[in-house]
Amino acid sequence: MVTRTRRTGWAFVFASALVGAACSDDAGSASGSDRTAPTQTEPDTSPASSLVATGQAVSGPAPADMCAADSSPIAAAYDLASGAFRWAACGKGQARRDVVGVSDESVEVEVFASSAGPQQLLAFAANDGSALPANGSQPTLPDRTGPGSDGYRVEGGQDDPTSVFDTATGEVVWTHPGSPVYDDVWAVGDGAVFLMKFGAASPFHLIAYELASGDTRWEIEPDPADVWPWYVDGNVLYAIWTNLALISTHDGSTIWRTDYPNVEFPRITGVRANSDTVFVAFSTIASGGD
Repeated sequence: MVTRTRRTGWAFVFASALVGAACSDDAGSASGSDRTAPTQTEPDTSPASSLVATGQAVSGPAPADMCAADSSPIAAAYDLASGAFRWAACGKGQARRDVVGVSDESVEVEVFASSAGPQQLLAFAANDGSALPANGSQPTLPDRTGPGSDGYRVEGGQDDPTSVFDTATGEVVWTHPGSPVYDDVWAVGDGAVFLMKFGAASPFHLIAYELASGDTRWEIEPDPADVWPWYVDGNVLYAIWTNLALISTHDGSTIWRTDYPNVEFPRITGVRANSDTVFVAFSTIASGGD
């Protein structure tokens, strides 16, 4: 087990010189437990709670085709319910980026020119991707450490098994194989933790463990295979890498997914959703930890 630190991994991605939906100028630069899961007292009312799993591959331009030949996508937006492509914000320059804030009005993307740290914060209108003034150059980063949920704390790392602790007693409830994509990118929600599991029989599975017991809720070979667990909202797991997939936290079924070529760049390196839209950030360079 390791202490989680903010790695310069693919969760964070790239610096640009030109920004905007039409590439406009931007000068702002173990063992299971006998413990049972707690009773859910409130229904899931998140926008994602009404999504229906269809498994469909949605149509739309591949990342390499979203922008003019001399630029590449910084961020893109998709309809939450259908996966329909809405817009791409484009820019020039090699960098890493991450989605760090969303609302019904805007999406914020943090830009890194190198592994040295954040360089700038970009903001786009949620409805059309047009450039907006950013709130500041030093954004508040999302909490990516192993979170506490329903009286449990999750710990581990990308090279370690995962353990869950009882926050009241400090005791280990369970430890199982499976890791987050990075030490500081945890997909926890709906009473479960969602992890990557590698083995000799299969190169890559997604697995969901019940927080309270460590029981396996489901285990799947994802389709497409190049999506890794990133974050949970309501009953939806958002998985990204070369592609984007929305996966039901209940049974592992695919709600919808993109069908992009398995290329190195541009690569999806951040994802968040508001009430009706999914936003992703793209990177064009590698970083330490990949």
